[in-house]
Amino acid sequence: MDWITKDIAVGAIEDALDYRGLRARGITGVLCLNGFPTFLALEGFAWRLVEMVDGMGNPPQALAWALAELRELARSHRVLVHCSEGVSRSPFVVACHLAMSRGIPLEEGIEMVRQRRPGTQISSHLLPLYRALGQQRDGDGGLADGSD
Repeated sequence: MDWITKDIAVGAIEDALDYRGLRARGITGVLCLNGFPTFLALEGFAWRLVEMVDGMGNPPQALAWALAELRELARSHRVLVHCSEGVSRSPFVVACHLAMSRGIPLEEGIEMVRQRRPGTQISSHLLPLYRALGQQRDGDGGLADGSD
């Protein structure tokens, strides 16, 4: 697990399974991108699930949901964003969050994540999701379908 910001970390399944370690690090929110583990809500964590595949096959709305859940969790929790290995989906979602929240290009958000999470290898099939999300945005910064 690596801290990308003071309140958002990226990790793998192993990090999510270590709920005592999460607590020791002050993490109280978890965004799961792969569907496992599911018991964290029972352990008192604010746990959110947005399943994404590592590669092709994600609807653009999946990224929008993941970003909305991360924004909500980050308002009142230190958050772990995890997928299976913590090298593609979770770094991608956090990089998108950084790009959108800081008004920077996605490439800059990805580089910020890579500097703090060595081994990051974001699937090229995920990148079009960010572009598609940008095309769905309306003029006031919310999503055109009102889900923001």
